[in-house]
Parts: sequence; structure tokens; C-alpha cells
Amino acid sequence: INLFPYSGEAHYAYAWILSSRGDMQGAFRSLRMAYRYEPTNLRAAMELAELYRKSGFENDARRIYRNLYRLYPDDERLKRKM
Repeated sequence: INLFPYSGEAHYAYAWILSSRGDMQGAFRSLRMAYRYEPTNLRAAMELAELYRKSGFENDARRIYRNLYRLYPDDERLKRKM
């Protein structure tokens, strides 16, 4: 993160590290940063949407899925989430 503070992929990877250590708040924060810097990163955006959904923020999850569906209309996973 220090070397690439504006890299969505770096924040996504850091979120996995934090999650594996049990720091779910930190992972959530890092996934939000990943989405902010790289909203086309399908993996990071889907993980963030799932965290939103599991946390009860359905509208935020739907907003991310709609944005992703516009970018990746043929993705079967996204079709199931819509």
C-alpha cells in the first residue's frame, strides 16, 4: 500500500491479508479504497458488494452490481446477482 497507494489491486490484496488476520473492518475499508481507485476490478468490486450485502447495506451492494453489469454484461455471476 505504501508503494502503490492508488492501486486498486494493492488495496484488494491488502484486504485479503487483513481479512485473514480477522480485521474485517480494515478489510472492508481496503476494499472500498480498491473500488474507489479501480472500479473496473471485478474481483474487488464483487467482494465489496458481498460485504455490503452481508452487512445489511443492500442498496450499496446493488449499486456496485449495477455498475459492474454495465461493464461486464456477459458475466454469469453478475447476472445471478441482479
